[in-house]
Amino acid sequence: MERWSNFGLLAYLISAATGIAHADVPDIRYLGYAEIPASDQFRGARIGGLSGVDFDPATGLYNFNSDARGEGVEGDPRFFSARLIIAGDGIENIRFENVQYFFDENGERFETGKNDFEALRKTPAGYGVFVASERNEIGAPSIFEFGFDGSFVREFGTPAHFAPVDGAGARNNAGFEALAIADGGKRLLAGMETALIQDGPMSSKEKGTTTRIVSYSLANGAPIIDGQYAYVCDPMSALVDMVSIGRDRLIVLERSYTGARADGAKLYVVNLKGATDVSDLYSLRGESFHRAKKTLLFDLKTLGIQLHNVEGVTIGPELGGGGRLLLAVSDNNFDADIPTQLFAFAIRLPNGSNSPIISMTIAGLAFLAAILFGWRILNRGKRPAQ
Repeated sequence: MERWSNFGLLAYLISAATGIAHADVPDIRYLGYAEIPASDQFRGARIGGLSGVDFDPATGLYNFNSDARGEGVEGDPRFFSARLIIAGDGIENIRFENVQYFFDENGERFETGKNDFEALRKTPAGYGVFVASERNEIGAPSIFEFGFDGSFVREFGTPAHFAPVDGAGARNNAGFEALAIADGGKRLLAGMETALIQDGPMSSKEKGTTTRIVSYSLANGAPIIDGQYAYVCDPMSALVDMVSIGRDRLIVLERSYTGARADGAKLYVVNLKGATDVSDLYSLRGESFHRAKKTLLFDLKTLGIQLHNVEGVTIGPELGGGGRLLLAVSDNNFDADIPTQLFAFAIRLPNGSNSPIISMTIAGLAFLAAILFGWRILNRGKRPAQ
């Protein structure tokens, strides 16, 4: 009996070590769901194509990017600001308060089809927004900075091998799709929707695509690329948005397809710590590297709601019952028959930005204790040779 008790304790120690290593994964609870009818307008602008969302704690407003491209009913590129009323069972009301169009360096609205704005985040300085675009005027993925009045501030540089040239670079309609402010405002992370052509294929039923997350340092004012990290999506999935939950840690939103229809979405906790900086690799094919690690947080398909192209995610204010609001939004592509969907969750984040380091340290000590205890069990009763 003592032997089995010892092995039981050994199993417990190993289990504890593994459990502690995952202690920084947030708790999440679904709150509720709401829709915005496809025909709704605000100040003459169609409320649709909401491909990104960002909560502004200074105003309490949610800024929704509309990926309008100046074509037909879409109108010109813009973002809406709205206030959400959250009740115990989810979203009680959404009230739009402003719509702001974006302007180029000449003070003109962007020309039809020249850009495809997908995600936005408030700048750390608080004077405007960063906006991710799947393409700029030469077809390369890009990041823009605008004032809150829509005025053009600057366009970031992007890695040269991301430009669509000579059968390489970003695929059409698959450039920068996701943005996150990280490391206390010192970094901006931009996620590619799918793999560069030279990195590998798009997602299939058998295998997920290997895309890249690009890190920009904002520490000295002008953005400087200081890293790139490989991220592997699930089969039939793409990276569509992300939000920071601490140093090197993100919540990533993946959207999945059945055929040509976007009808699935999953939230993952992602850790960039330990991932290889692949900045110097023109192509990832055949190369050895460590990708970013991910752990499933929530599968929206389990809600039993027909999903429509869920593309944006943000973390909002603290909730009365504890935790903070996590909001996901869908892009209806301005389809007259498809509403915009809003999904509300309560999420409890680990205390302190250093919790992953503390958790890993404790886990390492627990695992070491398990090894030493196992060695003691295996060597019990053995005597040294005479």
